[in-house]
Amino acid sequence: MYRESTKKMKKNTKLTIADIAELSGVSISTVSRVLNGKMDVSEKTRKKVQSIIDKSGYIPSLKVSDS
Repeated sequence: MYRESTKKMKKNTKLTIADIAELSGVSISTVSRVLNGKMDVSEKTRKKVQSIIDKSGYIPSLKVSDS
């Protein structure tokens, strides 16, 4: 799985938060909590997610929901 996931990161495709979650092996909510600096994520999980974010060059969308 790791090799497949790194292949996806090497392509110049824009990753979504769902992609980061899948590559990290965590939920979308967990990735969101890491991105928002919430403290209710273990250090180990935070480091794993942040590593994927850093390696992939992920940039969060600035879209804000109207709801």
